[in-house]
Amino acid sequence: MSNQGALVFRKGDKVVYPQHGAVVIEDIVERDFDGARRTYLKLHVSIGDLTLMVPVESIEQVGLREVVSRKEITSVFGLLREEEVWLPMNWAKRYKANLSKLSSGDIYQLTELVRDLSCRERAVGISSSETTMLTKARRFLISELALSLDSAQEDAEVALDAVLAERFAHSIAPHESGP
Repeated sequence: MSNQGALVFRKGDKVVYPQHGAVVIEDIVERDFDGARRTYLKLHVSIGDLTLMVPVESIEQVGLREVVSRKEITSVFGLLREEEVWLPMNWAKRYKANLSKLSSGDIYQLTELVRDLSCRERAVGISSSETTMLTKARRFLISELALSLDSAQEDAEVALDAVLAERFAHSIAPHESGP
């Protein structure tokens, strides 16, 4: 992407950086790097109070996107209520598929991951690696919900847990397929 990408996002925009969850663009700055002047988005990650600098020409490559709208949150909560998708019985295959969803930066894949691992955890248990993945996926999802709804992280977590509790009230065992 060219420097024209600087016009895509503005200071104060709420965006998702797939490796860190939802963030706010604190500023757009120019810096000299390796003898060339480059434009960067200065991102504030609320989780861990981290600041990231992303070159404008790299925003597409890193998967930076706007947070979903309030209207789309209804679809996200609807997806949480749906029956989970089949999960491979083989741990390595399941982990690889789930890692792909976590890294995608797509809120719907992230939502499926939270739903499916939460259901599996409740029904049959999950490994410590999957527990870590679920914790990270929940953190990313909650961060985006909070920014989309203009609410505190804690309120977004309560909303997520309420929808999952509703889902569990009508739950059946997760679907699994063979090796």
